[in-house]
Amino acid sequence: MIANEPFTPNRSWFLVAATIAFFIVAALSGYFQFQASSLGSRIENLNAQKESLAKPSSNDDAKPSQTAQIASLMQAQASLKKIDAEQLYWSKIIEKIENSVPKLKDTNQPIIALRSYNGNEDGKIAVSATTRTDSADPFADIALTIRSFATDPAFKEVFIPSITKSLAPDGATVLSFSINFEYIK
Repeated sequence: MIANEPFTPNRSWFLVAATIAFFIVAALSGYFQFQASSLGSRIENLNAQKESLAKPSSNDDAKPSQTAQIASLMQAQASLKKIDAEQLYWSKIIEKIENSVPKLKDTNQPIIALRSYNGNEDGKIAVSATTRTDSADPFADIALTIRSFATDPAFKEVFIPSITKSLAPDGATVLSFSINFEYIK
C-alpha cells in the first residue's frame, strides 16, 4: 500500500449486515402475519359459536336451557374481549414510536433515522436507528431521543445497550444504535 493512497475500508461487512437485517425483518413480518391470521381465525370461531348459540334449535328436546345458552354466550363474549385486549396493533405502535422521535426545528424532520423494529407480544420492543449524516452532534441527538422516549408515558424501561460509530463517505460521524423499551397500552 502506498503511503499517499487514502485508506478505504472493506464494505462487504455492510452488505452482509444488510442481508441479515433483511432476513430478520422478513422473518418477523411472517411471524406477525401468522399471529394475526391465527388470532383472526380464533375470533371467527368464537363469533360462529356466538351466532349458533343465539339461534333457537328446531328440536325442543335437544335444546339446552336458556340459562346455559346465556352462560355460553357470555363466555364467548368474554373470550372475544380478552382476545381484543391482548392484541397489539403494530401499525399504531410504530406510528407512536415515529411520533415520539424528536424533530429538527427548521425542517420538522426526525433527528434520527429508524431502520427496523423488533417486538414481542408482551410489548417489549427494540428499534434500530442511525443518526443523520448532517448532524452537528450525533451523541446529543441520541440523548434527546432517549429523553423523548423516557418522558413519554407510553414507554418504560428505555435503554440503549450499544452505540456503533462509523464514518460516512464525506467524513461525517454516523452513530448506529438500538433503543429498547416496553410499550404500555
